[in-house]
Amino acid sequence: MTNVFFPEEQISTDDLYFVCYMIERVARQLKQPNKYVANMMGHDELAKKLSLADTLHSDARLSTITIPAPTTNLHPTSPVAISLVGSK
Repeated sequence: MTNVFFPEEQISTDDLYFVCYMIERVARQLKQPNKYVANMMGHDELAKKLSLADTLHSDARLSTITIPAPTTNLHPTSPVAISLVGSK
């Protein structure tokens, strides 16, 4: 498949995997099957997301995810507690 916005570029398998991942994340949030989300997006919107996946994929790598540390009885300065909380 070729890129909608840049016809000389091809869609890679990484782009396809990323769009599938986005569909699955949305489907889980909505508590609906993946097919429901894909059908609601429609063919044209899926083609656009596939064409933009390389850019969206790059933005996702740059974003940070904060994972809260589990409640533990560790001393706040212990190496394990510091690695769970992370540095800012």
